[in-house]
Amino acid sequence: ENQFVAVTSTNSAKIFNLYPKKGRIAVGSDADIVIWNTELRRTISAATHHHAVNFNIFEGLEVQGGPDYVISRGELVVDEGKLLMIQGSGRFVPRQSNCAYIY
Repeated sequence: ENQFVAVTSTNSAKIFNLYPKKGRIAVGSDADIVIWNTELRRTISAATHHHAVNFNIFEGLEVQGGPDYVISRGELVVDEGKLLMIQGSGRFVPRQSNCAYIY
C-alpha cells in the first residue's frame, strides 16, 4: 500500500469505519480518484472553501499540494481546482459503530 494513499485516504476510512467500502480502489469499493498536484501552493481561507460556515481553523495557513482533478462515481467533480459538483449529488454511506481498526 502506498504511504500517501494510506495517510490521505485508507487510514481515515478505517478510523471512520468506512473501509473497505471507501479508502481503496478495488472491485466493490466506492473510491473517488484524485489527481494530486504536488506543486500547487495556496493559502487556506474561509473565503475560498466549500463549507457552509464562515470560518476555517486553518485560516491563513500556507500549504503545498492539492487536488487538480477529482472523479466521483465516473463524473469529473473537480477540474483544475474548480468544483463542478452540484448540491445534493452526494450519497449517504451507512457504517457500523465500534470500528474494528481502532478498538
